[in-house]
Amino acid sequence: MNQVIEFSGVEIFRGQQQVLCIDQLKIAAGEIIAVIGSNGAGKSTLLQSINMLLPVKTGYLKLFGSETPNIDKLSVRRRCAMVFQDSLLLNDTVFNNVALPLRFRSIDENDIKTKVYEALELFHCCHLAAKHAKKISGGEAQRVSLARAFVTEPELLLLDEPFASLDFPSRACLLTELRRIVQEKGITALLVSHIFEEVACFSDRVIVINNGTIIQDGSIEKVLTKPVNSVVANIVGIDNIIACMRDSQNKLLLAGKMPVECNCSLVAPLCCIPGDALQIIPVEHTTDNDNSSDGVIARIVPGIGLYRIQVSCRGIYLWARIAAEQARKLVPEDEVVVIVNWDKVHFVAN
Repeated sequence: MNQVIEFSGVEIFRGQQQVLCIDQLKIAAGEIIAVIGSNGAGKSTLLQSINMLLPVKTGYLKLFGSETPNIDKLSVRRRCAMVFQDSLLLNDTVFNNVALPLRFRSIDENDIKTKVYEALELFHCCHLAAKHAKKISGGEAQRVSLARAFVTEPELLLLDEPFASLDFPSRACLLTELRRIVQEKGITALLVSHIFEEVACFSDRVIVINNGTIIQDGSIEKVLTKPVNSVVANIVGIDNIIACMRDSQNKLLLAGKMPVECNCSLVAPLCCIPGDALQIIPVEHTTDNDNSSDGVIARIVPGIGLYRIQVSCRGIYLWARIAAEQARKLVPEDEVVVIVNWDKVHFVAN
């Protein structure tokens, strides 16, 4: 499979400060990838390096098979498109904004008209063509920005949190549309985000960055269920991240308070318990189970399909995710029994 992007031993500095250190990273043609991390982790810096806006001090970066110091930057950039959080539309009509990159390429005006309307149609913006770009809504502006990116038929699409300012329904709708279009056209795409739900909706593979370094790279499911450390566990939103240890009788203690029966060997000091690993049963319906613990309902957070239930067990507060039908039968202060499915539990380092 053709590699569109390849990092090897890359270090990038701003002044004297190292801002990126990528040992190995390969991205193949047609992959749809998300880059996720907290603010300042190095996500946008990674995109800027791919767009050749930052020099590589050591190692090498290859784009479309060629090392960046030896390639014509203009020709490579014309194979790419980048969309930012701010729409960056010019003080002109929507049509002229989308036509601009084609005019830079000296495309014939008749062809420009066809290509612009095709790009606007992709994102349902044809009706905006004659409107002034500064007078359309934020959601419309981002659709126009996407149309401007697609009008040149890029091979590589770089997305630097382009939907961060939009409400969730608009963001989810655009991400779903964008994924379909990217797949249909076989475009390689990298989306930078700090919202895991956004990442899961768009990409097949996720790269987690922290302090300018890749700390995990894998499928959405792998990163979600097997985070390598607490940083990743927090980013993906694991419901319960709890310190744990073995007592003198080899029982597992959560937060030093709650003994639980667990056959798994403790190999790391933090226990990641997803909400769906917890089963909540009314006291009167319980049966003997070594993985159970008495608890009291502390809080009920409604949701669509699944409710989040906070349970107090021996002074430890745990979040469970259970079906709405079952959750509606519970009220705060109910006494319950909590059963842990240890097959879904994952241990990580600090």
